[in-house]
This record gives sequence, structure tokens and C-alpha cells, in this order.
Amino acid sequence: MRQQLIRVDGKGELGWALYMQAILAGPAQIEALGRRLEEFASSQSYGWSDYAIDTLVRTQSDQAARIMDDWTHRTRRDALRHRARDGVRAIAQARQITVEELIEASLGNLGFDRSGARVFDYGPRTIVVQLGADGELSFCDADGAALKAMPAARKDDDAARVKEARESVKQLKTDLKRIRRTQIRRLEEAMIAARRWLPSVWLERFADNPVMRTLASGLVWSICDAQSGELLRCFQLDDAAEPFGAQLEPVSFDDATQRIGLPHPIELGEARTIWLELLADGEQVQAFRQLERPIFDKGRIENLDAYLVKLDQVEPATFLGRLNRLGYELGPREDAGMINQSTRKVGDWDITVAHTGLAPEALSWSGDGIEVRSISADHEGKNITLDQLPSALYSEVFFDIDALMQTV
Repeated sequence: MRQQLIRVDGKGELGWALYMQAILAGPAQIEALGRRLEEFASSQSYGWSDYAIDTLVRTQSDQAARIMDDWTHRTRRDALRHRARDGVRAIAQARQITVEELIEASLGNLGFDRSGARVFDYGPRTIVVQLGADGELSFCDADGAALKAMPAARKDDDAARVKEARESVKQLKTDLKRIRRTQIRRLEEAMIAARRWLPSVWLERFADNPVMRTLASGLVWSICDAQSGELLRCFQLDDAAEPFGAQLEPVSFDDATQRIGLPHPIELGEARTIWLELLADGEQVQAFRQLERPIFDKGRIENLDAYLVKLDQVEPATFLGRLNRLGYELGPREDAGMINQSTRKVGDWDITVAHTGLAPEALSWSGDGIEVRSISADHEGKNITLDQLPSALYSEVFFDIDALMQTV
């Protein structure tokens, strides 16, 4: 009876049972439900994706938050993206935490221990899967002998356990790709928005979590004063997940007086060169373009109108793709169904690019080119001039413009 209630087979008469899954279904069934959100969104059965999102929200689980957040990045359906985002916000509000805190808490360690190892039981033998600093998996037996991949079953192995282990590793690879795809952008946005973490929370979510550590290790982090926000010093994580400073000295933290951040290169001054040299010496690759990204100081662009040029050779689909990669969302439909602006949300800030009117469903182009007409900024609903933006965000606005023009 329980299985019948939680079954979803696309028939309208069983739609009511979606609600029951929040009460009766286990993690595996919730995961299966989450995988079908795109299918529900495209269904002719009105409201199925709404019912499914509501079901996930009712579970109030980290798993549901992770599933919905993943769809906000994966789907091309605006309605599903907005519903999933609202679902994540609903869980965050119920817990009285921010969306960013909820998503970080929902990631987990995918079964790896602090060293990045996960052991799978084949019956008479065990296989160790090791998560490397580059996010790739390696394999060895209990004696440390390297294996090219998860081995197939031998005659004396437990066939059921081998099958389960191999399927688990396949899912691990999928999960790791998903996390890298979504969290790299999230970390970049944390740098731009000047997000801060309690040191103890940061240690738990980045240094002690082997999955997020693969992204955190190559980045340069800052210790800031908890009251003034002043940048006190910078650090990185070594191979043992221990923090060290620019002179390779150990670094300690204090929740009462310090916060951890991701510094924008415009904040680092001469220290930027020192950390670039350390990265080169250690042959480290950053998860995103942190230290090597171009910097735009205030006053560098004297005439904004002259700087905004027409993109004569850019197809609409290419332009929309660039907007998407930079984190911009298309604005509302206006006259003739055209979209004339796109907005990027960075913390409490909204950056809006006004551009030539575009219709995503009709991208054939016969005009003279795409024009970026203006850039505007709002902070908590209040319009401000670009020179009032924080230095890092000001720099990012012009980084975005140059990225749209493909000059950086």
C-alpha cells in the first residue's frame, strides 16, 4: 500500500499522491521525484511541477533543497527555474537562514571521510575510492595497489555488493560534476558580494568537507575584522587542509573577532602578486578566475556611453549565452514580446543591462547588431549611480561588459 501511495506514473488520478510523498517516501523516492521535475514541467497535466515542488518543500530536507537548487541551474524552462528557486527560499525562510547557508549545508560530503577516501565493500575485499584535489576519482585496493577503475566482480565477490558499489561510484561522478558546476559560480558570486563566514562554519563547510575542499584549496581566502570588515590577512589551504599565510606560516581563527571571506583582487594591492607567485610555485589551478581577472578601478571608464559599443558580429543566441554564463536573467516581456533588459543579482545588489530587444524563441537576426544601451544598479530597491558601487562590484560591472564584448 505504501509503495502504491508514493508511486508517480504520470496518470492524473494519482496526482494527489504527490503530496503524500513528503510524509511517506524515503530519500530514494524523493531523489527519483526530483529527477522528474523537468518532465512534470513539460507535462500537459496542469500543475504537476507545482505539486512536485510543493512536495519537496514539505519535506523541509537538505536533500529537497539540493534537488531544487540544481534545477535552477539546469533547466531552460523559466517557470520551473522560478518555482524551484521559490521552493529553496521557502525552506530557507522556514529555517531562518539564508539561501546560501541552506545550499552549503545541503551539499554533504558524499560519503567521503575528511581525507577524501570512501571505502566500498565487495564482500571478501574492499575498494578505496579517493577524491583528488582536482575533483577526479582514483581507485585502489585495500593494500594501496592502484586500479584503473572500479573493478568488475570476481568469482568470490558478492555480486550484489559489487553492483551496488559500481552504481554508487557512477552516481558519485554525476554528483561531483553537478557540485562543481553550481558551486564554482556560487563561490565567485560570494567573492563579488563580499560574503562572510564564521571561521568555525567555514572550517566545517570547506576545510573539513573533502568535496568543497577541491574548490576551496586553490583559492585565496581572507581573514577580516568582525566589526569593521577590514581585511587583516590572507591564507590558503595546504594539501592537509591546514591554512597557511603568505610566508607559509600556520594561520589560526577566532569566531569572536574574525570572519572569513573571498577577497576580490582589487582589494589585495601588492599582495596579489605574492599570491600569484605562490599559486605558480605550487602549480595550483583556481576553481574560477580569482587573482588573474581584470581589474577596473573607478575613474578608468570616463565616458560610459562611448564605452558601450554595438556588437555587430554577435548573433542573438551567442549574446544570450554570454548573459547566462555571467549569471544574468532575462527581464520581462515588453512591446511586441521583446526582452529589452537582463539583470544579475549579487547579494543585495541588482545590476541591469539594457540591450537591443530580443525574443529567445525567435533568434534569427536581420538587424544591424546588438547594442548594450545602458548599465544601472539598484541596492535593496534603491537606484544608485555606478560610482557608488563597492570597488569590487564596480570592477565586475565592467568585467561583465567586456565579457559580453569578448574582450577579456
